[in-house]
Amino acid sequence: LRKYKNCFQKVPEKLKEFLKEYPDNPIFILFRQTEVFQNPEVLRQKLEKCAFRMLEEKKDIPTAIQMLFYFGDADKDPKEDFKNLSVILDSTELVKVGYSTISAAFTNRLNEDLLKADEKNKSSRQEDTVDAFGTGFAAVEEPMPEIKLPKGFIASLRTMFKEHKCQYRYGRIENATYPIAPATRLQLKSALEWVSAEERKNITWSKLDTGEILFAYPESKPSLSAGLAAVFQGSTGFGQSSFEGAAKRFLSSLREGKDPGTDSRANRIQIFILRKLDKGRTKIVYTYNTTPEELEQRGEIWWTACHNLPELPRIFESENSRDLFPLEAANLLNSAWKQDGTLASKKFKPFSGYHGLELFFDDGSMARNDLSALLRNLEPVAVKLGRYAYHLDKVSKTQEIFQKSFLLLGLLLDRLGSRKEQYMQEFPYLYGQLLKVSDEMHILYCRVERDGDFPPQLVGGSFYNAAAELPLQTLTQLGQRMIPYISWAKAYQYKNRSDKEKESWRAGWYLRLYERLASQIAEQTELKTKFIEAERAQMFIGYLAQFPQSDKQNSGSNENKITEETDGGTNHEVCDQARDRSAGH
Repeated sequence: LRKYKNCFQKVPEKLKEFLKEYPDNPIFILFRQTEVFQNPEVLRQKLEKCAFRMLEEKKDIPTAIQMLFYFGDADKDPKEDFKNLSVILDSTELVKVGYSTISAAFTNRLNEDLLKADEKNKSSRQEDTVDAFGTGFAAVEEPMPEIKLPKGFIASLRTMFKEHKCQYRYGRIENATYPIAPATRLQLKSALEWVSAEERKNITWSKLDTGEILFAYPESKPSLSAGLAAVFQGSTGFGQSSFEGAAKRFLSSLREGKDPGTDSRANRIQIFILRKLDKGRTKIVYTYNTTPEELEQRGEIWWTACHNLPELPRIFESENSRDLFPLEAANLLNSAWKQDGTLASKKFKPFSGYHGLELFFDDGSMARNDLSALLRNLEPVAVKLGRYAYHLDKVSKTQEIFQKSFLLLGLLLDRLGSRKEQYMQEFPYLYGQLLKVSDEMHILYCRVERDGDFPPQLVGGSFYNAAAELPLQTLTQLGQRMIPYISWAKAYQYKNRSDKEKESWRAGWYLRLYERLASQIAEQTELKTKFIEAERAQMFIGYLAQFPQSDKQNSGSNENKITEETDGGTNHEVCDQARDRSAGH
């Protein structure tokens, strides 16, 4: 409604005042004939009538339907689900005098009178007496000062080349577009030199990718002992680095440095990133203004969300992979993996290096798109990750990145409202666990019966990609495929073998896990025939997650060995029951 009032009331009033010495301009005809539309209901009725007439006459039917109906977006809140419709207003009177609003004549006449009026206004008003910052100002033609920044590039405070024709529209060229007094220029130059000094590296600034520098500092100038840069990208300056520790050090340093009795909320924190475009140009590509309170809150949310995961194999862990720092997110989103566990390409980088900062301060609007991108990178390598977790293949140091990818996956699920306490009880996650226990049973079989000769694909892994696309259909096929291994395990669990990694109790443990998971799936109220991104992520996590701790603790107990059948039938029958129940829904 505000935009509508601007269009039909405020803008016409301003133009009438500005063009009052040119009353014969054709736009005044348009003003008179559109006054009735200041009431939005009148315009709606007119448009509706016009649309129905177009439908009756079968003229431009798509446009008529677009005016009458909006089909909506199921993912949006109904109160915020709408789109804009642009309407060009014209009149018969304007057409008769040769000034239709869609004609070049109308536009040219309006521009001519606007320029004439602007020239008169400029000649009548006094010259500016203050600059953009309120400092006494006298016209200065010399260019803005340049500053030598770290890592070998030079930035000018501000540039506006006179050949950029857009300036001439407003009658202000180069320095006049944003007047800054000489004294203010020196203050700005000194401030940027101070904040980018080498001794303040990792305190007020930090180097990112080539040509990018992150600046993060409070508005006042406390004596900081720890910087915000370490919170966003980690630091080696304090021994073993952790996100939580870096955040606490910065906030503690900030509060220690503030003047006694001052309000900490007034000490706002400025964040911006400079990128070197070429030899002569530097650009601010990201900027954000925050407070210590918001930073602390966002940090707690980030840390908690990153741990929105069950226990995962520690094979991918290292000293530097236990925490995810915001500025590491872009690298994970830009890393596409092949099925053999190697990077597909390092050249294609759809996400900017500072994307993690946007994600850190985002309330969830970016999560769906980021999750989709992360899954595209990780799903091809899911089966290979499983083999790493089973210790069938060796992990290289470069693959420690997977641990951070898991943390980002947990964070994005949290942003979409999917917490581990909930999703670990749902079909997609349970299905992933079912595929995992199928693999484990197959591995035990190969160790015992094939002397450790493992096939290229394990049973669960061979169904992974199909399960992600057609989960319910694949569930039945998995049950059929597992029949011989289940029969073997039922017999082997009583052999009392104690050879390392061939223990017979493992067969009973895997049988019990398989039976429990299949029963839990059969009890689900809804088994979807297709997974959305969040559910695919849950299945991915389930396939790699450790089995529940309670099952591990009881894994060696003879009392827990599985019987030939359960009340629900054999394992593959339970899978069939799950499919039939879902079909009934």
